[in-house]
Amino acid sequence: LQTDIAHATALTSTLALANVTPNDATNYWSEYSEVTGAITSSVITLEVITPPTDITTNLGATVKFSVGSAGLAAPTGYQWRHAGTNIANAAGHFGGVTTANLVITNCLAADIGSYSVSITNAAGSLTSTAVLNQITTSVSLGSPLPMAPGQYTLQFTGSAGATYTVITSTNIGLTLTNWTVLGTASVVSSNLYQYIDTPATNMRVRFYKLRIP
Repeated sequence: LQTDIAHATALTSTLALANVTPNDATNYWSEYSEVTGAITSSVITLEVITPPTDITTNLGATVKFSVGSAGLAAPTGYQWRHAGTNIANAAGHFGGVTTANLVITNCLAADIGSYSVSITNAAGSLTSTAVLNQITTSVSLGSPLPMAPGQYTLQFTGSAGATYTVITSTNIGLTLTNWTVLGTASVVSSNLYQYIDTPATNMRVRFYKLRIP
């Protein structure tokens, strides 16, 4: 096989490579020798890709998935996918969808899931996958502020560009599926949000929580 391969199977009819690295990406061929002479095989090329790493990030953050490739045939195309669907460039959100680097700006809860990239060159195509595991957000929710009779204002700080749904219950012990959805908090400025609860009358106790989205 290829000259000077320091491998246990290099002098057999089958070459097995374990724990392949980009350094293994090159041309390979085999040579068979006997008393009448030697026969050299055609050349084959090993292409190696370095997959993107999984990511955990915050809501509204910017993240980048990167894929590396090594070999003698340069990549001619890339296509990133989310949950199996091709991603299109979108200003302010997705960028680099046909390059080696996918950039997600202002991460949303909907961006969680599996990502893959297909790399194409003259030899064919390879696909590598990664996962955007979790998007977390830090929210500081203060006590409701009384306004007109029966009206309360909730103000809180969150992640800029995020969407928060306000839910309520008179029993804090209920499961979240049994809480009532009030509506979506509005943006006051940058990462400051508020929600005005108008029908909060005739209730001795009323609890609030935030949900994304």
